[in-house]
Amino acid sequence: MPKLSKEAKQRLQQLFKGGQFAIRWGFIPVVLYLGQRRG
Repeated sequence: MPKLSKEAKQRLQQLFKGGQFAIRWGFIPVVLYLGQRRG
């Protein structure tokens, strides 16, 4: 793996946290929305 600078590491950590947050709070509404559209 290439050696990352401190800034790049922090950016990746923020991106990862943001992604987890989006999955946690975005996944359920998407499932409900798709379920209602098909129903």
